[in-house]
Amino acid sequence: MSRTFTDAFPGKTYNGDKYMILVTAEQVSVYNLFTNDLIASYAAAFTSPAERVPRIGDRYRFSVRKEVFDDLLMPAAATPENDRK
Repeated sequence: MSRTFTDAFPGKTYNGDKYMILVTAEQVSVYNLFTNDLIASYAAAFTSPAERVPRIGDRYRFSVRKEVFDDLLMPAAATPENDRK
């Protein structure tokens, strides 16, 4: 059980994922759900001038340095099924 996941998604089932990335136009937050720690964050309010997270269509465009994650991450396969998630 991850308290951070439950707080972000009340009523949803936690499936044991280690990381969660929450994105809005104003911020990107990366959480380790095993420890419930915020491990990386970007906030437009702390940039000058304020730079919102860019959006193309219905997707936000951002990157996270691989060093943020303490595990080797495997990229999702580029398939139409994964594109709909």
